[in-house]
Amino acid sequence: MPIFPIHVTEDSFASAAEKKIYKDALESGYFDSPERFLFHSVKMTRPYSDKLIYETDYIYLDPEYMFFIEVKGGAVKYDSLSGQWWVMGGTQKGDPFKQAADALFEFRDRRLPAAFPGAGLEYRLIMGYAVAFPGNPMILKNIKNKVWSMIRL
Repeated sequence: MPIFPIHVTEDSFASAAEKKIYKDALESGYFDSPERFLFHSVKMTRPYSDKLIYETDYIYLDPEYMFFIEVKGGAVKYDSLSGQWWVMGGTQKGDPFKQAADALFEFRDRRLPAAFPGAGLEYRLIMGYAVAFPGNPMILKNIKNKVWSMIRL
């Protein structure tokens, strides 16, 4: 079962949305393959940034792909006129797509080359990022333009 961490408690999840993704992945059978991995709550440091420690909700990895997934649950707001996101129950500014993209580029440009010098993994893996909104289908209506701009990258 390549879903990590293997042993979780109720305190392992920052939100019910993250817990739902973990539970659904576990029950799906998709990760019964020894070539597919899902890592939950990957914490890293960025000493060159104003935010020293950051977290990626999920990283999916198989022999060809690596995806960085930010999970948002509860009240999430997007103002299409200003392009502004509100997360944390709609109380804090923050773009979940930027958060997922920053994790991808951190791994691609810094972590993989440092961990595997000369291996070229950053060029051999197809990388992408996504934002999941489990239990919040109305948000999709408001992010249509954002999604299309992400797909065109």
